[in-house]
Amino acid sequence: MTKHCTRLLTVALTLWAVSRMAAQNGIRFEHDMLLADALKKAQTEGKLVFMDAYTTWCGPCKMMASKVFTDSSAGAFFNQRFVNLKVDMEKGEG
Repeated sequence: MTKHCTRLLTVALTLWAVSRMAAQNGIRFEHDMLLADALKKAQTEGKLVFMDAYTTWCGPCKMMASKVFTDSSAGAFFNQRFVNLKVDMEKGEG
């Protein structure tokens, strides 16, 4: 691998890691959980369920995921009060 490719890969991995850390400050979503399981978990924890019903092609969904759901104040509010479920409405249970 050339120096240029190595540097490009390093930058890409760094950007990916930073974006993952920013997302952890926001709302923490359950991705592979069924709604019935989320409801049981919420009942056990004394919380409600917040469900992000999205599609991969939806522009507003992408904006919410990148701008709103990653916000630390949104994460502080939702993570304390809700079991947060993210469901692709064109797959599986969606």
